[in-house]
Order: sequence, then C-alpha cells, then structure tokens
Amino acid sequence: VKNQLKAGRHEHFAEGVRLAEQAAQDMSDTVQRFRPWLRGEPTIEPTSLRETVADALAREGRYATAQNVVLHNGVSAGLAPVMTDRFALCEVISNLVRNAIWAMEDIPLTNRQLSVESYVDEDTQQVQIHVRDRGQGVPVALREKVFEHGYSTRNGGNGWGLHICQLWIERLGGHIAVTDNLPRGADFVITLPLTPPTPPEDTPYATHRPAV
Repeated sequence: VKNQLKAGRHEHFAEGVRLAEQAAQDMSDTVQRFRPWLRGEPTIEPTSLRETVADALAREGRYATAQNVVLHNGVSAGLAPVMTDRFALCEVISNLVRNAIWAMEDIPLTNRQLSVESYVDEDTQQVQIHVRDRGQGVPVALREKVFEHGYSTRNGGNGWGLHICQLWIERLGGHIAVTDNLPRGADFVITLPLTPPTPPEDTPYATHRPAV
C-alpha cells in the first residue's frame, strides 16, 4: 500500500485497508475460537468420528453453499468411537474444510466437491481422517511450510489456522500432513491413535501451550 501511495495510485488504498482489517479480524476469530481449548488439557472421551465430522461440515455449511461447494461426510456410521478430544478434532476438521472451500473458489462449479473420509488400521491402532478437495492442490515444496506459523497462501490470511491445527493434533498423539487428491486437489490427512498416549506427569500440557 505504501508503494502504491508513493506512485500516486490512491485507488488501491481502500483495498489495502480492507485486506488488513480482514486479516486482523480473521486472527481475532481464530484466537477466540481456540482460547478455551488453549487454556486447558484435552478432554479425552469416546468420540464418534461421523458425528464430529457432521458438526464440522454443518459449521461450514453456509460458506460452502455460498461458494457452490458440495460437502460429503464419508465416515461410516458403524465406525467404533475413537478416544480423543471431540471439541479439538471438530475445530481442526472445520478449519481444514474452510480452507478447502476457499481453495476451490476459482475452479469450475462442477468440480467443487469436498469429502471427509476415515480409515482404521487395526494393526497400527490408528485412524486416518482425509479432507479431500478438488482445488489447485499444494505444491510439494510447500507441504511442510503451510503448517508454519505466519505462513499463508491466502491473500490476507494470517497463517494461524494450520499451525494451531498441527500443534493440537500432535498434542493428541497424532500428526497431520497434506498430499495429492488424485486426479486433482489436496488431501489433508490427520492420523490419530485409537487410544492416545498418557502424557508424562512431569510434562504438563500447560508447558506446551502455543502463545496467543
């Protein structure tokens, strides 16, 4: 904006202010949504993945409708409950869904589809949750960087969402990564243990809380 003003292009000032205000509001919204969660330890309880995904999709339903994105809950109703923090997982999935909707805003309407699916590996005692879109995908060179604090591919983004998602999935004993959704798009994969490990008594969660 500063350079545009020096060049006498004042018509770009309002847009710069709008983007700055939107970024500030997005950051405030993110902090407010996660604040109760950041203050305490995870609440581990039997959690229905299908219901948790349904809650996350319902939360983003209005945005999806506005962007003509079709949402699909592909988690089996017969899947046994997973021991995890339902609130935390719902927030993470909601954030991933919102990002996926945004990633499809420039593609043809017929391709604007998003699905959330899950797979259980009894051998490793893990469950994978896939959030798949048909957007532009994430280049290999950026697949780790997108989780860094402050990095965003979105114009006006604050770089908080994916970073906090990663912190809390790790706190739940799992990990999150992104790969290709063939033939096109991104596939964000959350891997969680069916039963999360108990944290050491001398390592309270409070010592690992991300700064707000």
